[in-house]
Amino acid sequence: MSRRAVVIIITTAVAAVALAVLATAATSAQGNKQSVVPPNSVGTQQVINGSLRAVDFKPGQLPRGPKGDRGPQGPQGTVGPSGVMKTTRLTVGGTEAGVQDNFSPTDTALHERVTLGTFTKNAPGTSIRVSWQAPLWITGTGNQTCWFQLRIDGQPGIGGNAVLWLGPRDTFDADAINSAADFTGLPSGAHSIGVWVRGVGNPSSCYINPGNFAMTVLVDEMP
Repeated sequence: MSRRAVVIIITTAVAAVALAVLATAATSAQGNKQSVVPPNSVGTQQVINGSLRAVDFKPGQLPRGPKGDRGPQGPQGTVGPSGVMKTTRLTVGGTEAGVQDNFSPTDTALHERVTLGTFTKNAPGTSIRVSWQAPLWITGTGNQTCWFQLRIDGQPGIGGNAVLWLGPRDTFDADAINSAADFTGLPSGAHSIGVWVRGVGNPSSCYINPGNFAMTVLVDEMP
């Protein structure tokens, strides 16, 4: 082979390698290209219609569409149980004297002192709430307490305790109480409501309804 032919072959090979390198570099540059468009240089004429999506806009740039039609009304729910099935109102006092309870120093037990009335419970599985309003007194020589507790058939419920207390130098206190107690597990039929009283610290007296006022008792039967 002549010297001229060898030179031509070498030159061709170098050119081929150079083209391959240029092609690779161009491809790499294409894959990693960055925007070189100057700011604010793209207008509506440069944008292809329908090419932009909602993610291409900043929040709040796109106007909100019209409000859609109201959907159909859902089905009506089932009717829940009533809060109170029956209310019995009792009025006690107004014609009979108030009840005064005196205590000995060792007597701290509860005593039934007043019967507020009777009511009839309709269903066995319901609960009963008794609310009682009445004036109360306590007398003594100081540091003494009177407890007044609502009961049904002689049994206490949840709540229903009213307390009057004398300070160290007090000899008398009075209050118009509004007490309530809840009772569960009572059978249907007639039941009696009473007030049980006890003294703590040897008060001279625990007085229910001084002045012979009319006391109000509400009995609510609930599911």
